[in-house]
Formats: sequence, structure tokens, C-alpha cells
Amino acid sequence: APPVTVTPPAAEPQITLRRSLITGGAVLWLTGVAVLMLYAVISYIILSRRMAKGVLYTPKDTYGAPAPCRVKVKQCEGVSSPFIMGIFTPCIYLPYGLDSKTEACVLSHELAHVRRGDHIIKPAAFALVALHWFNPLVWVAWVLYCRDIEVACDEQAVKDMTLEDRKTYAAALLSFLPSAGQKRVHPPLCPPAFGETDAGRRVKRI
Repeated sequence: APPVTVTPPAAEPQITLRRSLITGGAVLWLTGVAVLMLYAVISYIILSRRMAKGVLYTPKDTYGAPAPCRVKVKQCEGVSSPFIMGIFTPCIYLPYGLDSKTEACVLSHELAHVRRGDHIIKPAAFALVALHWFNPLVWVAWVLYCRDIEVACDEQAVKDMTLEDRKTYAAALLSFLPSAGQKRVHPPLCPPAFGETDAGRRVKRI
């Protein structure tokens, strides 16, 4: 018969404590993941309902970069800064009353997001953040990622522009900055709005 291993009585409390810590840690991790994912999904649903009354719109110009057929453009009340919403069928939302030059700058930037696939990559990146919410370096990486995708889209949008067009683009960017005390937050499932991320550094690069 195989030998029987007998656990010394003194080791039993240590094993129980270890199991309790592992169970408690797992519950805490899963709670954090659930909270972050619920926040993202609920925020997305709320914004989707707000944008449900958007009206299809045909852009005037996109600085020579026409919108792909699969990308819709809508105008909607309550849009304070242009943004993209939708993973499988991305749609660009614009506020009413944009002049033709500002509109062209905005669309050039938002279409760069679509060409890069940011409307798909960003939700996937946030899912990784949710899974590793306990790691502060992951949050730092998330913040830097959100800044970098905006800079990358700026570079794509202005690379063939004249100096005057770049000035117009920078002015358009600044026009969508939140006013003092105003905070506009879009859900992690949407790329950030046109003028809300690190505008000062972006203008200098432009």
C-alpha cells in the first residue's frame, strides 16, 4: 500500500489561511474586472441612446480623403465634440453648425481613426486594462496610449496639408477644448473626442 501522508496539525491553519487569501484575492480581482466592464458597457449604452436621434449627413469636403462607404457621418444635438462610436459599424458624430473648414479638419482626423482601426483596438485595449486593473503600470500605459492615438491621427490628417491648412486644423482642435470647469467623458469603447486629449502638445506638433 502507498504511504499515507499525514499533515501535521500545526500546518492546517497555514493551509486554511492560504486558501482564504487566494479565494479573497480572486473575488477582489473578479469584482474589479466586473465593475470596469460594466462601467464601459453602461456608459456606451447611455451615449448610444443619446445619439439615437442623429441625422445622416453628407460631408462637404475631407481634404481629399473621402469617407469610406462603410463609415456613416451623422449630426446630432448634444454633441459637444466630434467622436466615433461603433465597433463593427463605426459612425462619426458631428455637432451642428460646423463651418466647412472645421468640418474638413474634423473628418480628416476621425477617418484616420477608422483607417487605423482605433474603434476596434481601443475597446480591446480597455479589456486588457480591466483584466489587469490592479497594476498601476497598465493604467499609465492606457493614458499614454489614448494620447498617442490622437497624435498619430493628427499626423495622418495633416501630412499633406499646407501651412495655412495646418493653422486651420490647430484652430479647429482648440475650438473643441472643454471650457473651464466643464468635463466631457466618452466611454472607453469610443475613441476620445476630437479636442479632448493633450491639445497643447498636439498643436505644437501640428
